[in-house]
Amino acid sequence: MEVLITLAYVFLVRMVFFDYRWLPWNLFTGLLVWGLYAAAALTEIILLGQYTPYSDRVFVERPVVQISTYLGGQVEEVYVEAEQHIKKGEPLYKMDPAPIQAKLDGANAALAEAQQLFDDSKKLVEKQVLAAEALKLKRDAVQAAQADVDKYTYELQQTTAYAPSDGHVVNLQLRPGQFARLKAPVMSFVSSEEAYLVMAVRQEGLQYVKPGQEIEFALTMYPGEVFSTTLSHLVHGVGEAQLFLGGQIPLVSSIKEIGYFALVARLDEEKLGKDMVFGASGIAAINTGEGADVFWLLRRIELQSESLLNYLYNPFKG
Repeated sequence: MEVLITLAYVFLVRMVFFDYRWLPWNLFTGLLVWGLYAAAALTEIILLGQYTPYSDRVFVERPVVQISTYLGGQVEEVYVEAEQHIKKGEPLYKMDPAPIQAKLDGANAALAEAQQLFDDSKKLVEKQVLAAEALKLKRDAVQAAQADVDKYTYELQQTTAYAPSDGHVVNLQLRPGQFARLKAPVMSFVSSEEAYLVMAVRQEGLQYVKPGQEIEFALTMYPGEVFSTTLSHLVHGVGEAQLFLGGQIPLVSSIKEIGYFALVARLDEEKLGKDMVFGASGIAAINTGEGADVFWLLRRIELQSESLLNYLYNPFKG
């Protein structure tokens, strides 16, 4: 954007002073022309950077749940397809329940036998044929058998996995007949109930940033549109600054430069009126409320202009 503005300014100067000669080019006008350019550049770099921090490292983030098998085994059925909208509580897939069902049947039989022995022993105790201490052992056996029944009943329920929220599955590779290992992730579930805007902002522009401040952002996939939300929080920490437990002193050369911090804003898709696609990227700026109102006006004009430029498809852009 800055390059386009500079080119447009140079073109305007050439047209006014050299092509059509509407104004004379001399020391005074030269100083005026480049003085205005320098003032505009300083305003962008210093004032707007401090009072309306800007970021071109912006993306839409959603919670991702790694759906894992509770027990290993063979996949019997897959109920969903990739990118299909799924409601919370709907089944995702089902493991072969036969091995667990066999264990549950055995546990139920053992429980029935233990309960029968307990009932018989209870009658013998009442007739004073059996010592009361022996009844406690029979009761413990019943409780142990009941615990096995409860365990296998729960495991049988876990052979079917259900959606933890509204959302969809990305890159679904699971197929009936496949063998899944114990507690191995088998699909990535993306929640559609929550969406966040994550933006990386240089540290120099964070001194006035606080939760609750207005954010305007534009996504590349929606040319010409600018959206508004509210800053939720600043992520107080970056991975580059983390030191890991070990027996060696960290090398000074391993310390990385940290220029940015992450800011997060909750997105209300119903209010925004657009689907905030997971991974959509763009630009954003924060209105800190500091400085003159004209600074935020200039930043908004810049955002709108850059959003309009998204109509121009650049095949060389990475």
